[in-house]
Amino acid sequence: MIELKDCTPGFILKATENGRDEGYHPIVYIGGHSDADFLGAMITTSPYNGQNIKMEKAHFKDGFDLCYKNSFLVKGRFIKPNKWGPFTKVGELTAEGLKFVVDQIQDCQNETFDEYFERGRA
Repeated sequence: MIELKDCTPGFILKATENGRDEGYHPIVYIGGHSDADFLGAMITTSPYNGQNIKMEKAHFKDGFDLCYKNSFLVKGRFIKPNKWGPFTKVGELTAEGLKFVVDQIQDCQNETFDEYFERGRA
């Protein structure tokens, strides 16, 4: 388990609370932790009708449980609740991978996944 205060941008986390409506997918820690939440990105193996962005092997550091496996970035800056923790560090992005993620989501608004999903269905 890892404390959020010890995370640096690019750490890939797995939530203890990881049901479908919780931290189901791996979370890329972006920053901004507080007692209530933090900012993260989401990695999935689904292209979701071409909306998710293909990642590359070079984006992931070797030696972790989670590494590149047909990985996609969901284009969003997500508010992730601390209550999904404690969290486990399962991977880490390379400097190139972190830059890729930050560049892809820099113009996105901070929102929960529910808000993102509902906005996409409108």
